[in-house]
Amino acid sequence: MGFFSKGITLPKGHLVTSLTLIDTPVPDTVVLPLRQYIGQPSKATVAVGDSVKVGEVISACEDADCLPVHATISGTVTDISAHLDPRGSMTESVTIQSDGTDTWIEPPEARDTALDTTDILDRIRSSGLIATGLLAVPLD
Repeated sequence: MGFFSKGITLPKGHLVTSLTLIDTPVPDTVVLPLRQYIGQPSKATVAVGDSVKVGEVISACEDADCLPVHATISGTVTDISAHLDPRGSMTESVTIQSDGTDTWIEPPEARDTALDTTDILDRIRSSGLIATGLLAVPLD
């Protein structure tokens, strides 16, 4: 296994015949950069002291080159300030202190009718999906 600046490289050519799930604990604190790719950073929709649940939107934007960010743990927002992002740049970030409950938001209501094109595109955009390639861009 080799290490490089953006993660690890696993050996190639090994056939995995079975996978075992690993139960990992919820981290005590997470720092979520509001710029998740090459586009513009989104704007925080939460404030210090707010309680959040897993999956809750914590930042949003209207620009075509910007994506919303969702909470990855439940807990309390403790800080909104600049932190290093994965590329080594300072970017606005939301810090969440875990409450230890791992509480999720309610899933959206299921619809028994067909969605129109606009509704489908709105759901894709609000989910934060991106197209990957040489450069990650919002999936619009």
